[in-house]
Amino acid sequence: MAKIEAENKALEQKRRAEQERLAALEAKRKAEEEERRKAEEARQRQEEARKRREAEEALKAQMAAEEQQRLADARRAQAMSTIDKYRVLIEAKVRQNWLVPPSAQQGMVCVLSVRLIPSGDVVSVQILESSGDAVFDRSVENAVRKASPLPLPPAELGLYDEFRELRFPFELQRKG
Repeated sequence: MAKIEAENKALEQKRRAEQERLAALEAKRKAEEEERRKAEEARQRQEEARKRREAEEALKAQMAAEEQQRLADARRAQAMSTIDKYRVLIEAKVRQNWLVPPSAQQGMVCVLSVRLIPSGDVVSVQILESSGDAVFDRSVENAVRKASPLPLPPAELGLYDEFRELRFPFELQRKG
């Protein structure tokens, strides 16, 4: 009987030892799982932070690009306004130097090509489309030459290329 009790006691100790070993393994597994879960959460937080930073940087870049575009559009609008202003000044100066021929009639139009150098001096005038009246065309050509130098925007505006070769219609407009 003592032998059976000793065997039972030994079996009980083995069973307890096995349970403790299994409990230790389970605790280790849970600890590793918890560690993996925490590591995954940390990785996800880092990934979310990275995505947030990238989104913020993309938004900043987009806003900067939009601002650059607005500035470029404003500069372009300013340049176009300046170009239009100087085209009007050029046409006004040509008209001041124009002796209208008696053969000229209301609505006559000739289209000119005028080449300028940076000083505004006229280097060539060419009739691209005739009005049909050679005297009218020649009078406009002479007016352009007499108006030289033509007004140009200041060099620092960098608009000379817009005026290097002008193409504009010249039309007789009589008051009355």
